[in-house]
Amino acid sequence: MYRRLSIGILLFVLAGCLIFPKAILNSPMRLLTHDDTSQISKPLDLAIIMMGSPFSRTERAIELLRENKIKQLVFAESEFSRLAIEGYAPSDGQLTKDLLIKAGVSPDQILFYQDTRNSSSISELRFLSEQLQQKRILPSRIGIITSWYHSSRAIWTASQIFPESIQLISLPTQPPDAWWLKESDFLAVVIEYIKWLYYLIQY
Repeated sequence: MYRRLSIGILLFVLAGCLIFPKAILNSPMRLLTHDDTSQISKPLDLAIIMMGSPFSRTERAIELLRENKIKQLVFAESEFSRLAIEGYAPSDGQLTKDLLIKAGVSPDQILFYQDTRNSSSISELRFLSEQLQQKRILPSRIGIITSWYHSSRAIWTASQIFPESIQLISLPTQPPDAWWLKESDFLAVVIEYIKWLYYLIQY
């Protein structure tokens, strides 16, 4: 299914390159990208790092800390990959923590739930919402740090879970100049629309 859909979209994009300007061709990417960074006038007390793509998302978190846009980070361990289970690679959560510490982030700024094994964005956000409410540390504003292609679905999912009184701020990674030029970006867009469809039907 992915193969046929990807080929169809690729043919559409190639044809579009001959007819439409880049601004129009980038519309599928812009629809997926939700960025509220410009709304931050004072530092957020807390930001969630969503698991998946740990290098780029952790780099974004470090950047926001250094720019004094956030004060503390929270994240929960994801389901282990086969490599992590066999001990050949760190888990996403552990790698995220290691990268933060290596960058000089204080352990006091890191809240890591390492005993979870979340397998989806919605299970991850549900767990974090429950934990933060139990500990009574829910601030009035919470940042959501994730990849650009995942940002709109992540902020939508969080809005279905967290109390309405909390303002959710999307803080995604930087999107590419053109999403169809790199295989990973191209596939990320294609797969993300499929995931959006699944979430809208399922939740």
